Amino acid sequence: MPALVRITAGQAALCSEVNPMAKRRSFVFLICIICLFSAYLFWPHAAKESILYFPIDEGTTFSLSSTTLEKKAAVSANRMILRWSVQSILEKNAHLRQDIGLVFANGRLYSTIGEKTWKKDTSSLFQAKDLTVQESTLLQAVSFHYGELHEGSSFKSAQSMSAATRYAVLSKFSPPITFSVPKSRAEKEWQNTLTAYTDDRLQAVWQKGKAQYKLDVPGLSAIPLTEIAAWQTKSLPGLDRARTQKVIGQLWEGLYKNYVLGIKNGNSPPETPIGSYVPLILINRQAAMLYVLIPDRHLQFVLLKQKIS
Repeated sequence: MPALVRITAGQAALCSEVNPMAKRRSFVFLICIICLFSAYLFWPHAAKESILYFPIDEGTTFSLSSTTLEKKAAVSANRMILRWSVQSILEKNAHLRQDIGLVFANGRLYSTIGEKTWKKDTSSLFQAKDLTVQESTLLQAVSFHYGELHEGSSFKSAQSMSAATRYAVLSKFSPPITFSVPKSRAEKEWQNTLTAYTDDRLQAVWQKGKAQYKLDVPGLSAIPLTEIAAWQTKSLPGLDRARTQKVIGQLWEGLYKNYVLGIKNGNSPPETPIGSYVPLILINRQAAMLYVLIPDRHLQFVLLKQKIS
């Protein structure tokens, strides 16, 4: 216990003058601490990189994984609203669940969903967003459905993919129409027109990027990201099903960190992916290497690579 210390009259006078200021400073300091703590609790935080590849749990699957694009309203001859939905149900609760979705309009990224939304101890997720279209457009949506599973000290994952395509036609010569599968000659013509326009645009962009990185060589298998969901039930070129699922899981982990959350190019700050062009996946079977060519909105190119093991 500290010994008693004698205080002189001068010291006592000094203390009586200083104490009110000390109390005031303590009060101000306390208020600052409370404000900072409140800001931490309520201020939006940066997204946590929550999609991480772990070995696939073969015993846990998705009973539902779905991406839809549906007409919500035709506001006028040059404006249409579509409803974009991403939904999934895992067979059991996961430690962490997240779905991310991308929708491209005529080959360029129009919107994203779920990149900053994840839930713990749940099996199902549902997210939706309205999209406004103001010109004739080919819309292509692709989603990655993810679950992180904990069993004691063992970490595993479950994954699935889904996709949707919709054509929105806005013409001054006819009423607005939208369809996924053409049912008339006019719809078939619009499908061909919008598909050809998007394909020609993307081929020109990808060709430029492949030339820059010297990837325009024989033997590479090319898969646009908008078509990756087709490999949910089949094997990638030169791979069996188990290796395909591993490669796809690692692919989406890399895309999430380096594309969805912002395109990382060198030491520059990440740039929004909105307006970028459809990434192109290139597989070199001989070198056991996978590349992802990402053209940003300024037509600058980023190349990601992944060793296939």
